[in-house]
Amino acid sequence: MVRRFAVVAVVAGSLASSWAASAGPGGAAQIGPDQRFVGLVNANHSGAFLYVVCPGPAQPGQTGAPVGGQTVAAISLPTGALSGGGYTGDTATSLVVDLAGAGSVTLHRYGIAKLVPKTLRFPCSGTDSFTFTASPTSGNSISDKVQVTFENIAA
Repeated sequence: MVRRFAVVAVVAGSLASSWAASAGPGGAAQIGPDQRFVGLVNANHSGAFLYVVCPGPAQPGQTGAPVGGQTVAAISLPTGALSGGGYTGDTATSLVVDLAGAGSVTLHRYGIAKLVPKTLRFPCSGTDSFTFTASPTSGNSISDKVQVTFENIAA
């Protein structure tokens, strides 16, 4: 598990560095209309894990708190990038991240990660999706989903 966190940290640092270079002076780009983006969970768009603490023998349907320091973020896609990801549509000023129905986090800038609140509860195992949706939505906005695997570190 420590190795996974180290890999996540390195990937997040690489993404942040390359993104910051493209953001230009003034830092992170504001989320706005007519932009393509991808959502990230712990710096991953695919193969994302969310680590939870579920003490005792895990039971079906049991939930636990997320380990601290885990994040969600979005990065903008350049014009001409391969298809996929989401689209903010005509009116967006932010992205709302639905954390598999457990709660939500709002992003206002690309490349600025927000912590997954430790007060939320997630399944001790299994998979679900975190959905990144433009806010306000418009008829042409497209959400991006990141499939997340929940892993109990107390098992």
